[in-house]
Amino acid sequence: FVSFPTDIDHIWSLVSCFIKQQMFMRKGVYILGLGTFTFCQQKLNLGNKHILIQRPVFILAEKLSHYYGFKQIKPQATDVPVGPLNFSALSAEGPFQRDAVERCVRETLHLLLRAAATRPSVSHAFPGIGVLTFRQSRVKMLFCRDFISALDGTGKLSSASASVSHSERDFSVFEPISRTNLRLSVCHEHRGVSLSIATVKSSAADASLDRACRDHRRAGQELCYVCMQRAQRNLPLYQSDESRAEREQERVLMLQEHQKDLQYFQKEEVQKKREDSQKLAAFNLAAAEAQRRRKAQAYSQSDVSLNAVQASAGSKLRLLRAAYEESWHRSADLKHQRDREELNSRRYRNKLMIKQLGKYERCSQCKRSTANRSESNVFRDTNYVTGARLML
Repeated sequence: FVSFPTDIDHIWSLVSCFIKQQMFMRKGVYILGLGTFTFCQQKLNLGNKHILIQRPVFILAEKLSHYYGFKQIKPQATDVPVGPLNFSALSAEGPFQRDAVERCVRETLHLLLRAAATRPSVSHAFPGIGVLTFRQSRVKMLFCRDFISALDGTGKLSSASASVSHSERDFSVFEPISRTNLRLSVCHEHRGVSLSIATVKSSAADASLDRACRDHRRAGQELCYVCMQRAQRNLPLYQSDESRAEREQERVLMLQEHQKDLQYFQKEEVQKKREDSQKLAAFNLAAAEAQRRRKAQAYSQSDVSLNAVQASAGSKLRLLRAAYEESWHRSADLKHQRDREELNSRRYRNKLMIKQLGKYERCSQCKRSTANRSESNVFRDTNYVTGARLML
């Protein structure tokens, strides 16, 4: 339960410590309802060479810019991981509950934005980090030089911060950060905490009074001669610094516009390449489909002709097989006949008529037996026996 402004200071000190820890680890922090603490790249001129360094920046939320009409020169943030403000970690670091911490931060930001919308100049301090200033609807975050040096460790960011305007250098060298610009009073209620702005004292006149002479305030004389001459000498330098800062801001804006145009053209080119790729892919798909259909048609025609060839070849093969079988049967029959003849010749070798012709010799002319004695070789159906009265 938050009860005193010192508790609010303690909570915002915890918030600042959390932001510093995250930025030391090269991580950004997003505060809901306010903006983002992150890094941007800056080119540092060392005379003979240029180096790129990362310096901390604060980017106001877009909703606040549109709703309240705040203006801020937003640099191009680098690609660093950005995480939200962790209220649980803040509650673990301090003696407050998480709901009380979140409610305090939310109501403080609500009062800050309401005061910035109604008053000409309002500042909010982040202890150890810097001061967030709302002046004439312009938002500017002024970082402490100690924080920049601790964040860098090499001194490059300190040399880079020397190129900012004189007014920014005056605020950057502030070692202690006071909270007199924004005093918050707390009213106890039955449920929760109610915060209201008591006084807001911060303007260009206050900043000029710090640089005024405090030892020469006589009647009708605000500055002594030495201080007046010093102020006159410093005035052109201040104007030149302001003009240089404005030119730098214009250059940054032009660079941002150029980067946006370049991103737009790159996006258009990528979109055109994607469309061309889609058209080419569609054409290739149609060509492949047509080729596949032609191949399928050719395969179907070849299958029909192949089936016809296979059918004719099968019929020829059947005819050839039948002819072969018939020739095989003839050959088998002839072989069987030869085998029978050979067997019969072996079985009836001496009983054949051609073999018995040798026993009966005949005349080579009349083919009669060599023992023939004028006998006829003609067979007669009658036979007359000599001396008999009958013919047989």
